Amino acid sequence: MFALDSFREDDGNVESVIVMIPLIFLFLSVLQIASAVLVHGISLNRVQGEISNSSLLQGEVPRKLPTFLLQKGSIELPGGGHLLIGVSDSELVPISPLAVGHTHLTTRAIAIDEN
Repeated sequence: MFALDSFREDDGNVESVIVMIPLIFLFLSVLQIASAVLVHGISLNRVQGEISNSSLLQGEVPRKLPTFLLQKGSIELPGGGHLLIGVSDSELVPISPLAVGHTHLTTRAIAIDEN
C-alpha cells in the first residue's frame, strides 16, 4: 500500500527556503550587473557609431536603428577640422531589490572631422 504520510512531513522545507531566498537575491543581483554592462556596451557602440558616421559623411545620416536622444557638439581644432562630441543618456531598469545604486548612464564618444 502507498503511504501518504511520507508526503505530509515537513522535514527539509525550512532549510530549502533558507537557501533559496539568498540564491534568488544573488541571481537577480548578478542579472542586474550583467544587464548594466550590456546596456553600457550597446549605448557606447550606438553613440560612437553615430558620431563616426557624422564625421565621415559630414552631417546627418539616415538611421537604420530606432532613434535615440543624442546631443552633438563640435569644437574647432587649431590646424583645421573639428572634434565631434556625442553624449547620450540612458536609464537602467532595476531588476533586483538590492540594486539601489545609480540607474542613470551617460555615454560619451568623440570623433575627428578633418574637413
